[in-house]
Amino acid sequence: MRSRGLLVTFDAWQTLFTPREPVATQYARVARDHGVDVEESEIELGFRRAFKEYYKKYPNYGKTAGMSSQQWWEKVVADSFAPTTIPPALAPALVAHFATKEAYILHTSIPFLLQSLRANTTYDKTVIGVVSNSDCRVLPILSSLGILVRNDPQDQRVGINGTLDFVTLSYDVGVEKPHQRIFEAAFNTARRQDDDTEREWTRVHVGDDVEKDVKAAESAGWRAVLWDGEGEPEDILRKILGGP
Repeated sequence: MRSRGLLVTFDAWQTLFTPREPVATQYARVARDHGVDVEESEIELGFRRAFKEYYKKYPNYGKTAGMSSQQWWEKVVADSFAPTTIPPALAPALVAHFATKEAYILHTSIPFLLQSLRANTTYDKTVIGVVSNSDCRVLPILSSLGILVRNDPQDQRVGINGTLDFVTLSYDVGVEKPHQRIFEAAFNTARRQDDDTEREWTRVHVGDDVEKDVKAAESAGWRAVLWDGEGEPEDILRKILGGP
């Protein structure tokens, strides 16, 4: 009988973690620390406009244009305050701020889910990862929130709030959800961490977006669980493991 493996991936934004306060509120506070006083409502409108403009012009956080995500975000930040000219230190400060737990909170169910999935005995091997339309800041955010990303099956360390085996980002893969290739990349990463090449895998993706998470995962041959961090964690765990 072939060994059974479970691969579970989570979306990051609004699934694993969510902003501690509205983004515009945090922008305004950090800006005031740098001597810039702009109304939150103006920042919110400016951010939406700048993000949409730069994402259309330089998709995937600038990857297609050869930009680093740091460069891309600094341009978005600067234009979010337009027509106000901001001091040179403000954009890097905001980019750094949004790479830590100062900007985000971990959904309270995540430690329970990660620990319970790791301890499940339904499958012979369980691999847990992230599939996110995002850039490399996801890694320091997770670390700051007490989530350890191991990347090496020989690594036996555990995070304070849970442990992940890998993170697959659209910036690295070159395509975003709902493209199937990002799910294929995640599955290939999981299999590279496994010595049993004959293992039979069940693949489950958990996320808050119907199109980019649920329908995309199902189109790639995975099961999907729609979840935005709310609800009883026991119910979500049961759905991930294949229960009703």
